[in-house]
Amino acid sequence: MRFMHLYPPLGTLYVASSLIDAGHEVRVLDATFEPSAEALEPLLASWRPAVVGVYTTFLSKANALAMGDAARSRGMLAIAGGPDANVEPEAYLAHFDAVVMGEGERTMREVVAAVAEGREWRGVAGLAVLREGVVVRTAARPRIQDLDAMPLPARHLVDMARYERAWRSRHGYFSTSITASRGCPYACNFCSRPIFGSLYRARSVAGVVAELLAIEGAFHPDRVWFTDDILAIDRDWIVALCDAIRGAGLDMEYHALCRADLMDDEVLAAMRAAGFRQVYYGVESGSQCVLDAMNKRTTVEGLRRASKATRRAGIDQHWFIMLGYPGETRRDVEATIALLLEMAPDSFSTTVAYPIKGTRLYDQVERDLTASAWRQSVDVRLMFKNRYPRLFYRWTILRMRTSMMLRRRVAGPGSVVMRLYDRACRAVSVLLAGERGELGGP
Repeated sequence: MRFMHLYPPLGTLYVASSLIDAGHEVRVLDATFEPSAEALEPLLASWRPAVVGVYTTFLSKANALAMGDAARSRGMLAIAGGPDANVEPEAYLAHFDAVVMGEGERTMREVVAAVAEGREWRGVAGLAVLREGVVVRTAARPRIQDLDAMPLPARHLVDMARYERAWRSRHGYFSTSITASRGCPYACNFCSRPIFGSLYRARSVAGVVAELLAIEGAFHPDRVWFTDDILAIDRDWIVALCDAIRGAGLDMEYHALCRADLMDDEVLAAMRAAGFRQVYYGVESGSQCVLDAMNKRTTVEGLRRASKATRRAGIDQHWFIMLGYPGETRRDVEATIALLLEMAPDSFSTTVAYPIKGTRLYDQVERDLTASAWRQSVDVRLMFKNRYPRLFYRWTILRMRTSMMLRRRVAGPGSVVMRLYDRACRAVSVLLAGERGELGGP
């Protein structure tokens, strides 16, 4: 098994705990360690559940469809949920009886109750179903406002010890996850938020700390990853959380995705004192034109300030970089490389812009989509006709990695070695971009 950062499926476990709270018997097939659809067959045969729910993502689509078919072939009600089914319910309804649209806890609770009582379930709010071959949505279900009223995820239904063994064998430490809030109020054009939406809702500080204490007591992880879309949206809340973590005497490290423009010395100092050791920033580009086109609502200068403040606080920073956004030029790419080398984050990762159905980016490039499919974040497949060929982006990603390695290990920024290397790289980029007449350009 190719190891990545493995975490329990919290969304599924939240749904499971909601069903258990209502008195239903629930079992979970954790596809983290059983990634094939065939792994579901023994469970279906031995337990014969009335309802089978499958969490879907883009990467797991083929297996998810096969699981839906397996459940239905045994006469079981098959329900799909998760981001991919929400984005494209019509693709799933040939294999499932329904798709849960949005948050699944209360919708699944009502569906399972109806099935258990022999009542009609197709009118439950928050579903997409097929009626005479047409996708029909039932009444929209409001987002869950009081997150503290929900039971904690049913971690006892998965093999937490197996997660620990995987982490310790590959990394030497154990990390697990928690969710402190739902929803993101920002509207980046490439981002899809079909489950939690744009309505930001945070759990109480006391509730989050209580769960952290429970996690520490039961599983003893070294690190905890906050799965929130953006953790530090509410300044007062994040400072209060950090103070409460310190007051509770928790002895774990924390990692979270944050927005650079929301960070400052005070917030970062509070996070560092509470045990936050790494934050992830969606920097995306070093070109203001590209950031504006993405609707990021950030500035390059703001990214610089946040990066410097993060370094002053002693917190590691990881940058996400996106290449190939519509309208991006080679000069924009050069600006991104320059910012990366200038600020030198502790780590970074890259992807080529991929349009997810339902996003503004998808609508923008829909007519130019190609047959290529995006498979993973390190892939450089072009899903739409772009200004530059695939080889240009492959080279750019390699250039970023080697330039950062050279900057860290051999030559500092502005050194003769770095200038000569950068000049040679620019020349290759110009040629790969098909701009041979601009070899002297930036």
